Amino acid sequence: MHPGTTAGLLPRYKGVLPLAAAAGSRRIFLVRHGSVETPGNVRHYPGQLDIPLSAAGRRQAEALRDKLKQVPLAAVYSSDLQRTVETAAIIAGPHGLSPDACREFRETALGAWEGLSFDEVKERHPEAYAARGRDFIGFRPPGGESFLDCAHRVLPALYAALSSRPGDILIVSHAGVNRILLSLAQGRSLANLFEIPQDYGCLNSMTYRDFGLAVEALNETVST
Repeated sequence: MHPGTTAGLLPRYKGVLPLAAAAGSRRIFLVRHGSVETPGNVRHYPGQLDIPLSAAGRRQAEALRDKLKQVPLAAVYSSDLQRTVETAAIIAGPHGLSPDACREFRETALGAWEGLSFDEVKERHPEAYAARGRDFIGFRPPGGESFLDCAHRVLPALYAALSSRPGDILIVSHAGVNRILLSLAQGRSLANLFEIPQDYGCLNSMTYRDFGLAVEALNETVST
């Protein structure tokens, strides 16, 4: 089996799967944080930089709050970076919940590339940039993680969240993390990660039943 096939990751976590499945069918709402300020409106590698939401990002979170306010959420989780914590706190408000900030749901760490624009990385590190294009799954930027590294911390965190209490849960995370979880649910290789769209402030939903995940909604955007 190709090492990037997400199904190959599941046997590592069999010990926690029965606990996560004990409550029967569950729904997982998976949100990407709202938009952030980007210098010069140029695409950057944010990685684990702690960037706040923009005003537009807060409006996106408020729209998600209104859409989900009638959903009976048992718990809300987020990464511990402020753009996800703030998004999660806005959505969680009507439910009387506080987000459980979890470092394991952070975006993939990009080390020395964090904060650089795509063009800057391509110009300063052309060989590494090309190497990443050849191997999205296993390539690690200097001081950073590969997507496979990220998957190995995200999946146990997902099952820990499912095991912590019964009921439906919301996870507010990042584009890379969401794509890993959606790849798992769809049985896709991480090599095709970027084929999964994840806009700022988007909503995805999955069901979890009988040790398996199924995608119900993908990259839904809510009008602000």
